[in-house]
Amino acid sequence: MQVQVRGARIAIDGTVIVDGADLTAAPGEIVGLIGPNGSGKSTLLRGMYRALRPVAGSIHLGEEDIWQLPARRSALRTAVVAQEAPAEFDFTVREVVALGRTPHKRLFDVEDDTDREIVEESMRRTGVQALAERVFATLSGGEKQKVLLSKALA
Repeated sequence: MQVQVRGARIAIDGTVIVDGADLTAAPGEIVGLIGPNGSGKSTLLRGMYRALRPVAGSIHLGEEDIWQLPARRSALRTAVVAQEAPAEFDFTVREVVALGRTPHKRLFDVEDDTDREIVEESMRRTGVQALAERVFATLSGGEKQKVLLSKALA
């Protein structure tokens, strides 16, 4: 699905960080954002995954403006492996990966066989099955990134 950013302006605490950004990524295309530190690369990405709302412009996934979609519907279509790992918590690797299934479940749904199969497959694809029972907080930085990638795949 095509991603298109049109004239995005993103501000943090009233300071414009990104102004007039345009970007198009076709399905299957790999796109790199290159620029000096502090130039707004991460801020633009935060706008693209709904962590920061642009004050102007639009961000589309396919034909739909991501900010017009309900949060759950947007979460079903996008996943993020952030540059920095989230705060430490006492979940096992398997539990962290299973959190990737959250947008696919309703409020009181429980994990089923399909969810467990998807979690196992995503751990296999990222090579973290051997870490499944380890506590996430005990992993190295690289291992954490692989687990977070597995979560995004799930």
